Amino acid sequence: MIASVGVGDDGKLFNINADSVAAAIAVALKAHHIMFLTDVDGILRDIGDHKSLISEMTAEHIEHLVEKNKISGGMIPKISACLEAIRGGVGWAHILNGTHPHVMLQEICPTPNGMLMDAQDNFLVACPNSVDKTLPAGRCRTGPIRV
Repeated sequence: MIASVGVGDDGKLFNINADSVAAAIAVALKAHHIMFLTDVDGILRDIGDHKSLISEMTAEHIEHLVEKNKISGGMIPKISACLEAIRGGVGWAHILNGTHPHVMLQEICPTPNGMLMDAQDNFLVACPNSVDKTLPAGRCRTGPIRV
C-alpha cells in the first residue's frame, strides 16, 4: 500500500489520484500487470445490463466510449490510468471488482489447484487454480482487460 498524498513547498498536503500514482509506479517498476479495484465489475456496454461487461478494449475504443459518455464518473481516472500504464510499458491492465473475495488472485490464476513459480522473475503465487502448462514459463492463464 502506498498513500497517494503529496506535500507542497509550504508543507500543505495534497490528495493525488491513487490510480494515477499506481500507474506511474507500475511504469517505473516495469510491472507485468497492474490491477485497479473498484466496486463494480468493470466497463459495461449498457450501464443497465450487468451481462454487457466489456472484457477487452483498445485505446481507440476507450477514447470513443469516453467521447460518447459511455465511460464516466470515477471510471474515467481508472481507465485513463490503465492507458497510462499500458502506454508506459506495463503488459496488462485489469479493472476488477474489489468487493469479490480473492478477485486479484483469481484474475492471475483462474483454473483450480496449483502453484506458480516463475524462475525468470523469481516470484511465487499461490494459485487457487492450476497452472496452464501450455503457456510460456508456466504462467497462469489470465483474462484481463488488455488496452
